[in-house]
Amino acid sequence: MAKYRYKAVDKTSSTFEGVITAKNENEIQNVLREQGLLLVDIKKVNNIDFFGIKRIRLEHLFEFTYYLQLFFTSGLSLVTGLLSLSNQKNKYISYMSEIVYKDVCSGLSLSSSMEKHKEIFPEFYMQMIKAGEKAGNLDKVFNDLMDYINWQIDLKKTIRNALFYPIMILTAVMGLIAVLFVFVVPKLQKVLISLNVELPLPTKIVMGLGTFFKSYFLIFCIILFFLFVLLKGFSKTKEGKFIIDAILVKIPLISEFVKKINYSRYFKTVSTLFSSGLNVEQTFNTSASVVTNSFISEKMHEITDSILRGETISKAMMRTGIFPDFVLQMVSVGEKTGNFEDVSKKISEVFDKEVKDSVKKIFAFIEPIIIMLLGVVVLMVMLSVFLPIYKMLGGIRGR
Repeated sequence: MAKYRYKAVDKTSSTFEGVITAKNENEIQNVLREQGLLLVDIKKVNNIDFFGIKRIRLEHLFEFTYYLQLFFTSGLSLVTGLLSLSNQKNKYISYMSEIVYKDVCSGLSLSSSMEKHKEIFPEFYMQMIKAGEKAGNLDKVFNDLMDYINWQIDLKKTIRNALFYPIMILTAVMGLIAVLFVFVVPKLQKVLISLNVELPLPTKIVMGLGTFFKSYFLIFCIILFFLFVLLKGFSKTKEGKFIIDAILVKIPLISEFVKKINYSRYFKTVSTLFSSGLNVEQTFNTSASVVTNSFISEKMHEITDSILRGETISKAMMRTGIFPDFVLQMVSVGEKTGNFEDVSKKISEVFDKEVKDSVKKIFAFIEPIIIMLLGVVVLMVMLSVFLPIYKMLGGIRGR
């Protein structure tokens, strides 16, 4: 497949320009001819690198969905809209438009085209569009998708902002400790040795640590880097990710944070997919796939299996043993009143609010530990400096 920039005209001599991906020039001619366009100029250009594809973010998906919704509300045909959108300066929007445009022109539906590019379009996105195509309410589905994607963006920002301060403080403390032992202590070491007194234990400990860090600091950093790479690689495997995720949900405080984020995603997705008209199996399976923690995701898939066997949603959730009592009670009430969709949305909102509280609890726990660690380090450095001086002054008085 190659990338081509083309210029074409229609029966009214109006000019159309754009970029399209195809096997060869003949394929482009055929695609444009089907749209009533005559190819007048074509030039091969460099393809978007795969790095660009990998970096497509939720913001890009939101913008692309907005344009799709605009096509439908304005009465513009999907093919014409995608063709014009492929000329966007934003390379991500342009790329998404090109690949969908080519498949739609070949006769595929919008959802089928997106299913061929799962590295770009998430499962929930394709399922909702497929449901919208079947029900004939794509306009509503696009609105639901924009609301859902916008919610995901806001949730990510909330998590990022909540974690920024604790991580910044911890990084600053560790940086200060590294500076003390790598740069400050080795210089003090020469001064302390020149005092010609027996060095006390705190001084020997600090000097030993300073010598160690100065001698092996680079090796220590390299080892940490390789450990990070190994852990990253391990977490990319299915088994490795499951083990790490299973550990995370068992660590006090951290488990609370991880669970609330994933519960919020799950119930928000359930609510959105239900409103889009997906059946029970598609709704719960897709929602379970959205959950990023693989351990919790597996439990969510068990819910789908239990529901398909005939159990109620509340009983299926109770069987997993991972949900708080208030969630089970709300789900049970939602089932009985036929208001499960709204109840799911409310549960998601509850967990959204509690995410910040969980971060505050974590930081409230680790903040005293960080302060104590910094205090111990500073105290050790001060004692290592002043004890030899005090001992030397004591020796002078004795004389």
